[in-house]
Amino acid sequence: MKSKRRKGWILIILLVAFLGVLGLERLTRPIPLTYVEAIKEVKEENGNLEIVFSELVSDYELNYYEDLDVNLGIAELTEVVIIAWDSPLNKYIKTSNTKKETFDLDAIDKVLYSELDNEGKNIVVYGANSYEGGSSILPRLAMNYYFILTILLATISFFVNRIFKNKQNIKKITSLIYLFSFSYILSSTMILGFNQVTYFMIRDLSYIIVSSTLLFAMFYNLLIKYMINH
Repeated sequence: MKSKRRKGWILIILLVAFLGVLGLERLTRPIPLTYVEAIKEVKEENGNLEIVFSELVSDYELNYYEDLDVNLGIAELTEVVIIAWDSPLNKYIKTSNTKKETFDLDAIDKVLYSELDNEGKNIVVYGANSYEGGSSILPRLAMNYYFILTILLATISFFVNRIFKNKQNIKKITSLIYLFSFSYILSSTMILGFNQVTYFMIRDLSYIIVSSTLLFAMFYNLLIKYMINH
């Protein structure tokens, strides 16, 4: 009786943790901002460029690009591309600290702000008079590959499990592979949807792995409970 109650509490804790991770992901989900929304002030003085961000910005990212100096034969920093975003949590928790970034103009040629909207474009903050082409920041497609690979893994493990259903050792391994694959597919779909395209791959992948692990632990406990009862 105590063992059943303990397992029940474990399932409840795992479920609460899983829902908590999903809730935290939603609250901190990045909402890309346009240049007008993100940049409050740009100041150039004493060889430095200071960029002050607006209160809408919950966080930002600096992407550095190098170019090869043909004369010296070395790569030099030439371009900085900024992206900034808001989040649902930022609407409720406001900080008094002003976010700002300072660049040494002797070390860089230009500073751009990249808008991550449907069209995607760069706004020149410093350096070039104009910038041709779309955004320098491209969506990460690797999540699509992980998603498809996991679907294939789940499908293969399912059929292997059916084929070798009388081989207990193989069945245990394929069952675990199938459970984790299914957990990843479900978590990834709940976080990224079926599109699986993201500009924030490390963040999203971290949430997916944590939620997948919790979901897998839930399914595993349910599987053990089912096997004991049958």
